[in-house]
Amino acid sequence: MSLLTGAARTATIRVKEDAEFVVIDRESFRDTLIHNPSIAESLSRILAERQAALAAQREKLDAVTLERRKRTNRDSCSAISASSSACTISRCSLL
Repeated sequence: MSLLTGAARTATIRVKEDAEFVVIDRESFRDTLIHNPSIAESLSRILAERQAALAAQREKLDAVTLERRKRTNRDSCSAISASSSACTISRCSLL
């Protein structure tokens, strides 16, 4: 990813047995993409799929968070109503 975005490398490799690795610098990677457009197309497709999956996961997490907030606020409103007979809650925000 850092070769594509310019961001600092964040990946770490761990292996269970001896392995060999290829280290590609930015210039070599760029040249490879220029001379092999199919690689660039494949990377683009993979990145788009990952981005869509991350967006879907964020939506799911946002929905879960919103539901938790609603439950917490409902529980808080119920607790206040039950503990104070002299106090009446006329409105309770769910967000």
